[in-house]
Amino acid sequence: MGAFIDRDEQLKNIFLDENWQHHRRPEDFTRIVGKPHASYFTYLRYGDKFPSKWVQHLKAANAIPHIAWEPRDLNAVRDDAYLQNFARACAAMDWPIFIRFASEMNGFWTPYHGNPRLYREKFRLVHNVLHRYAPKVATIWCVNNPPLNNVPDYYPGDDGCDWVGVNLYSVPFYDNDPKRPAFLDSPLALLDPIYKMYAHKKPIAICEYAASHMAAWDRVPRNDFAINKLSLLYSSLPLLYPRVKLIDWFDMDNLRNAKPGRQLNNYNLTEQTAVLQAYRRVVNTPWFLGAPQGDERDAPRALRLLMPLQAVSGPTRFTIWVKTYVPRPKVYLKLGEKIVYASNLAGAHRVDLDVNRLAPGQRPLTVYVYDDRNRFVTTFATALNVRG
Repeated sequence: MGAFIDRDEQLKNIFLDENWQHHRRPEDFTRIVGKPHASYFTYLRYGDKFPSKWVQHLKAANAIPHIAWEPRDLNAVRDDAYLQNFARACAAMDWPIFIRFASEMNGFWTPYHGNPRLYREKFRLVHNVLHRYAPKVATIWCVNNPPLNNVPDYYPGDDGCDWVGVNLYSVPFYDNDPKRPAFLDSPLALLDPIYKMYAHKKPIAICEYAASHMAAWDRVPRNDFAINKLSLLYSSLPLLYPRVKLIDWFDMDNLRNAKPGRQLNNYNLTEQTAVLQAYRRVVNTPWFLGAPQGDERDAPRALRLLMPLQAVSGPTRFTIWVKTYVPRPKVYLKLGEKIVYASNLAGAHRVDLDVNRLAPGQRPLTVYVYDDRNRFVTTFATALNVRG
């Protein structure tokens, strides 16, 4: 579980690194969000100094630094003193570090777009030099979605990167254009193509994600939109995307803090209480790790699909996940002849039951889903084999 927090104005304590870049403190973010994050990322221009102060601060906070390292000109990337010294500085930290070099290269807005052959050559060069000196570095090759048509052209090869990443966002309007509404679009549709292409051979990182709660076009508050989208994505990861090993929330009000031309949405996580509470709820499971390393006994257990006549006994947790296009679907769980759970939360629903209170034998179990207008949507029915 990761985040970008350096432009969150709710976090008042600031420190500077060697490049005079402002950083917020992860401990302040933890205090507001309620759970530590295992990684934080920052942006760094290729050619700038290694941000030792920032990396050391994250190491002390038991979090993995994640550097989005962005060149202005690929021809300036060489196996020279700058790159070698940067790699040595990574090694000197004696700590895991993610290096996301030249991300979103498939997008026309980046200065390293348009020459896939040169890009592949330079990415492999950076990957090899970093690993020559710094064995605890992991490189992330990260695309943006959209677009998708040219993604494979830029892939540096299975031996040219360690992770594959994707940046994706949930917004009410594409490019702030009211003629291109995106209210019904799912973040899963943006993740799926990259996951299907690369998850079988690389761990997947969602390097940047956020759901907007206000667009520049009309400045209408849309907390429910953000809650629905973030709940849908985060709740799906343990169930459908086990190879996603990192997800970063982009915690920034772009309406205020982005560059001109990109001031389109507010993604700040901490200023809207309802959005913050929804985030707290969806990450409050062992699946979302608040530290990069821990006791194996605390590792999350993989969820199992419920099979017909599934044998159950004792305290049992059932998880219901609903993909929906309405902010507040109504979900009911019926066991035997009794409704044992009802909620209108988005995303996953966790229901803890002690089935030993039931008499042994077969018991029907049914899930009912209604939309926010009380219209029936779907149902799922099976039976449990309750053991005494």
